Amino acid sequence: MSTLRTNALEGVDAKNSITMVSSAGNVLTHSLQASVSKSWVQFNGSDSTPVPDGAFNTSSITDNSSGNYNQNFTNNMANGDYSTPTSRQWNGATCPDTWNTSYVNLITRAATSSSASDGFVISCAVFGDLA
Repeated sequence: MSTLRTNALEGVDAKNSITMVSSAGNVLTHSLQASVSKSWVQFNGSDSTPVPDGAFNTSSITDNSSGNYNQNFTNNMANGDYSTPTSRQWNGATCPDTWNTSYVNLITRAATSSSASDGFVISCAVFGDLA
């Protein structure tokens, strides 16, 4: 097995894509820019002032009300057309409610009701284009 060590990979086309070939000979063209998370966060929503336990490109968490938070970006997104996979520990769900260039609004709900409720471990990742 060989090891390649480098400080940069750059595609040759306008989309900055690279082609990867698996050991089985399958070819995959992969867009480096489009496939990486532009922001992510994990925080405890039951804290009186939620702060990121771990984060990338997240400047802060705004606690708007019970079960309603903003994940504020350090660097803005290009537009509100981005994907936000989310999760919440224990019973319940986290759903994005508003996609803004400077933040995504997250609503967490208990499994037993449709009302918003604070979650313990809330996670959100953001995939899209930075401004």
